[in-house]
Amino acid sequence: MKNFVWKGLRPIFRFPYSIVTTLIRTIKMKRVNTSGKYSNEIKKICELGFSQFNHHLTSEDLTEIKKIDDVIKEKVQVNGAPGFKRFHNIHDKHPLPKTFFNKCNELAKEYFNTSNSTFEATQYQISWHHPKNNPPGLGYHVDDYGKILKFFIFFNEVTDKNGPFRILESSRNFMKMIHGFMWIWLTNLKRTYYEIDNIPSSLLKNERKFLCSPMSIYAVDTSSLHSASQVIEGERRILVLTFRDTRFEI
Repeated sequence: MKNFVWKGLRPIFRFPYSIVTTLIRTIKMKRVNTSGKYSNEIKKICELGFSQFNHHLTSEDLTEIKKIDDVIKEKVQVNGAPGFKRFHNIHDKHPLPKTFFNKCNELAKEYFNTSNSTFEATQYQISWHHPKNNPPGLGYHVDDYGKILKFFIFFNEVTDKNGPFRILESSRNFMKMIHGFMWIWLTNLKRTYYEIDNIPSSLLKNERKFLCSPMSIYAVDTSSLHSASQVIEGERRILVLTFRDTRFEI
């Protein structure tokens, strides 16, 4: 009964919050700092929606990150439905290397143009081929309205056959303001997905697949249109770190 009442009242309580938050995010997404340490990466994120990040990391950074993958993958049986296994907030049991995390946090702060950024979550996923495989995130969508920065660490080689991450270049901040308000207000996940017919053909031509070597790392603003891909053969292992700019938000 309590849940039923809350579901009915929640839109009422969230309405004024959603108006204010939408306005704040609209203003913040237009403010970009391109004069700091990570100016080249930020310019690429603003232009394309993503930037490679490996050149800021040392071999020691990569070795320490790889240890997390080595531990988790040994615990997963790569077979059967649904074709993937996902682990949330793995950093609680497997702490992230401090120097690596600090560099990611530095870029996030600079990109959000603030001294504070919110480290929200980690997610480790291993995917493999299965006839009924329907991986999360399949279909072009955005993760939020406003700036959101994710770091994707691909532990093994990614090819056309083992489920490459796809992004439409230059689609950052694709969600319109009114749709952003509706998403923040009602948090209906369907509002973040877009049918192909509702995406300009000029953007569809900009599809980029992350075909990369092991231990490739990308910083991605997932307000851009992006999608998972089905695994045809082999497997794909990935770790994602999520940062948000939550200044002035309740």
